[in-house]
Amino acid sequence: MAQNQHFCLLRDRLLIIVRAGNYDNEFDVLEPHDPSRKDNYPKAVGLAKFAEKHGEKFGRIQLIRRVHKFRRDIFYRLDMNKMEICQKVRGVTSNDELDRLFDELATAEE
Repeated sequence: MAQNQHFCLLRDRLLIIVRAGNYDNEFDVLEPHDPSRKDNYPKAVGLAKFAEKHGEKFGRIQLIRRVHKFRRDIFYRLDMNKMEICQKVRGVTSNDELDRLFDELATAEE
């Protein structure tokens, strides 16, 4: 892959981005989450466990929610490479609890 090229793979709602640099590639794992699904928190816990075990091998590992507000999309991201966030997500036992973590800890991007 040439320098500064991007490659994206979307598989079962999991987005993996490869960013090519001068000497190596950096892989990102971006998991879009629909807060209305019942399996939301178990997937989040699984991604947290994955990040704890393999986080140093990836550039970004993020749980992402898209919210449509004021006629535009806002993306809320939980950065699973931040140990504090990862540990809190790993301890989640309900969708309501995960919602609260998004409210408290997520960063927003338009």
